[in-house]
Amino acid sequence: MAAGVAAGTNYLERDLELALLAGAQVGSIAAGMSFVGVWAERTRMTRVARAAADLAVKLTADGTPDDEAASRLLGRVAVLRALL
Repeated sequence: MAAGVAAGTNYLERDLELALLAGAQVGSIAAGMSFVGVWAERTRMTRVARAAADLAVKLTADGTPDDEAASRLLGRVAVLRALL
């Protein structure tokens, strides 16, 4: 496999147009993968934020003291981030 990669690299060194095309294709694939990763992380953090907001509303409605509510919220966010 390494020999095949080396042979391909040597060929691309001699053909500038093909090397540029291959580089553009690799760059496009990397950009697409990056976009998918960012989208997935944004979706995950939106779910975490929604769950934390729901819990904050519930704690406020229950009349939970601020100190206890803050610790419960932080604990819940940590658990959600680990799970999602």
